[in-house]
Amino acid sequence: LSLPRRPTIENILASFRLYMNANPEIESRDLLSPSPTLTPVVVDGVLVYFNRYLWPILLYSCEREQYIRVRQEYVIGCDVAEEQKMSQVYGAEHLLRLINHLPRLVSYSTLDSESTNIIEDYANRLLSWMLQEHDSLFQALY
Repeated sequence: LSLPRRPTIENILASFRLYMNANPEIESRDLLSPSPTLTPVVVDGVLVYFNRYLWPILLYSCEREQYIRVRQEYVIGCDVAEEQKMSQVYGAEHLLRLINHLPRLVSYSTLDSESTNIIEDYANRLLSWMLQEHDSLFQALY
């Protein structure tokens, strides 16, 4: 996959947040908790998980060299004007990998079962939305 991806994970999650805010009936119908204030909290949590677990879990071994180059170019290199998070570089393909690993990652947390279920519901809604938006989120060959 070419990097940086467009849209980035941050762009994708911002669009998903707008979608959920514009469609509050989805949140109250499909999710365990009808509180629209949960969308930004869950989205922010997904960003934290992505930036934390990209290297140790989400990258394929053949992608690690590319990650090192990207990190040099966008995070720690001499020519970096403003450090970027990896969620500002990677896209939908790697977000899907995170969603796949999310149940296991959340199970290691100290979250109660209700919170875990809410995250699972949001992940399912995000997957459904990504399927709807497939053409604008993914590279054609992926």
